[in-house]
Amino acid sequence: MIQFAQIFNDEQIVVSLIRQLTWTHFIALIPVKDELQRDFYAQMCRIEGWSVSMLRNKIDSMLYKELLKQKLHVAIELTKKRFENNDKW
Repeated sequence: MIQFAQIFNDEQIVVSLIRQLTWTHFIALIPVKDELQRDFYAQMCRIEGWSVSMLRNKIDSMLYKELLKQKLHVAIELTKKRFENNDKW
């Protein structure tokens, strides 16, 4: 219970999420140390309706980090194309 209070210290966020997530969802999120990552998974549970087992699978598969890598790759490719297009002018 102390860990929960330390990690989920924003009452407004908890009140919003508690309506849509179970206590077990919150327990599964406690080991996620990075606040942005934890918020990502909580919001995905809310939006996509993930079960606790789905949440655990997504955390274990490092979905958050994989999506960040993909977005970074896309951003790099877009930047390269912009530079290439500027060189042609």
